[in-house]
Amino acid sequence: MTVVSNSTPLIHLSAVSDLSLLRRLFALVTIPAAVRDEVVTSGAGRPGAREIAEAIGSWIRVEPVRPSRNTHLEMERQKLQLGEVQAIELAQALPAEILLMDERRAVEFARSLGLTVFRTGTVYVAAKRAGLIDSVRTKLDALRAGGFWLKDQDYAAIVRLCGEL
Repeated sequence: MTVVSNSTPLIHLSAVSDLSLLRRLFALVTIPAAVRDEVVTSGAGRPGAREIAEAIGSWIRVEPVRPSRNTHLEMERQKLQLGEVQAIELAQALPAEILLMDERRAVEFARSLGLTVFRTGTVYVAAKRAGLIDSVRTKLDALRAGGFWLKDQDYAAIVRLCGEL
């Protein structure tokens, strides 16, 4: 399965020591250079920087992105961050079965292009279904305690989906 990730899921999963779930679920995660730079270089000393740096070349692969000629994406570039744009372009180019991304505007745009997007909460749903974790609620609570913003209605929908409400 081909999986591409943006920065946010990597950073937040690292912050709560759950980055390994990605490896266990997907075996290999591909990121564009802008995501590597944002997490590892610009983010040095912050959650995820060391973990991602260590995983690159093992189960995280950095893939170059050729700029898309997609005019619509070029227009959206003004509203999206570079890592988001490159992750979407890479997901289209490979093509990826799953794009890991959290920011609402980027998620909506990626879905409008026909990409399947998993948000960080969705990773926990997949992990529970695969028998890798016991409680999605506990994981979401840890994310929120670490500063991850998740609307109450989205929180409730995720735990309900997992039979934990």
